[in-house]
Amino acid sequence: MSEKPHLKGIASRWARRTLDTARAGATLGVAASRAVADKVLDREDTVDGDAFADRLDELKGLSMKLGQMMSYLDGAIPPAVQTSLKRLQHRSRAMDWSVVEGILRDQYGADAANVFDALEQEPFAAASIGQVHRGRIGDRAVAVKVQYPEISKAITVDLENIGKFAGLASLGTAVASGPLIEELRARLREECDYLQEGAHQSLFRRLYAHEPGVIVPEVFEGMVRERVLVTGFVGAWSFDEFVEHGTPEAKNAAALAIWRVVWKSIFQYGLFNGDPHPGNYRFRPSGEVALLDFGCVRTFDEAFLTRWRRFAHAVREDDFATWKEVYREFGFVGSSRYDYDSMWTFVRYLYEPMLAPRFTFTREHAARAIHLAKADKNLLRTAMPPEWLLLNRLQWGLFSLLARLDATGDFGAPFWAAIEGTIEVVPRPARLSGPAR
Repeated sequence: MSEKPHLKGIASRWARRTLDTARAGATLGVAASRAVADKVLDREDTVDGDAFADRLDELKGLSMKLGQMMSYLDGAIPPAVQTSLKRLQHRSRAMDWSVVEGILRDQYGADAANVFDALEQEPFAAASIGQVHRGRIGDRAVAVKVQYPEISKAITVDLENIGKFAGLASLGTAVASGPLIEELRARLREECDYLQEGAHQSLFRRLYAHEPGVIVPEVFEGMVRERVLVTGFVGAWSFDEFVEHGTPEAKNAAALAIWRVVWKSIFQYGLFNGDPHPGNYRFRPSGEVALLDFGCVRTFDEAFLTRWRRFAHAVREDDFATWKEVYREFGFVGSSRYDYDSMWTFVRYLYEPMLAPRFTFTREHAARAIHLAKADKNLLRTAMPPEWLLLNRLQWGLFSLLARLDATGDFGAPFWAAIEGTIEVVPRPARLSGPAR
């Protein structure tokens, strides 16, 4: 955890938060520009990465989510700044225990000591919307995620200032349309509702109860409240610890497990857990991976999945004409001057791991996504259908995550197995009922 004093609150008033996010956005712009310039000029970074991380840390919410994304997207910002942002993945500045006690008392109508048999005051993880404390119920070790006060209001202000986060919403396009903003608002609103997140996690636990190498912690459904989520505690390495101590064999196994779950969830069940950053995984030395954080889940209907399958087959068969037709059906084309050849180049890059008999994810390969996007002639011509808002984070984030594992394996087989499998769309689960208030 950070050695800085614990936070008493989060800026949620419009004027202060707007000013602070504007400053953070300006810093990010300088950092992103310097990431390009440094390659040419070979000069030192001028952005203070630690100060920038501190600013995002105090803001939490959408600002911090942006920092988390930049912390693992290779090529987006200078390496020194990226290193500073890494702590935002799971070691951000925590809320004071007195604040946590107040939230627990509000949610349960009782002091923490009367709700849990044990609860550590110092959180073992803190992130953009809440922090997690280790506790015990009976003889069961539990993880208790407590939502920051005022975070919902803070995110509302962030969304009102969406122009500053257009890069987050569209990841490279110039479009921040009304439907896209509504999609972002809906997903973030759900992420602040732990009763919905608990329902999502219970669903994923049922779906992957027998998936090799995958752990989804149990949800203590009767203990979940709108702002408190209680799950089983998984003792395992963090992502950074796994990168440092895991064997190549374990890293490959974990990477393939994550890869299988992503594509099986989408193409079989019509579900996507949309926040694939390193802090949302824990790893066993054997390569087993625990999937955490189900606050940002998107569902897809059968028509969408069928169209995407046509898209994938067109890429696999090098059928440019069919790919172009399906790409337009998705709604990506925002201009009559659209350069399809440029996008075809980018799509072929994205499918390299799926088309090779054996593939190794490297940081150089992951960084190519940023470089291709910066050189894209369609930067101002691409529309962003709402369904692809979270999926865009997948195509950027998953490659970078697996690159840090130096993952090698047959990534094509599980992808095409998911493409060819039966579609069994699972509806969004109803939020947990919680107690009568």
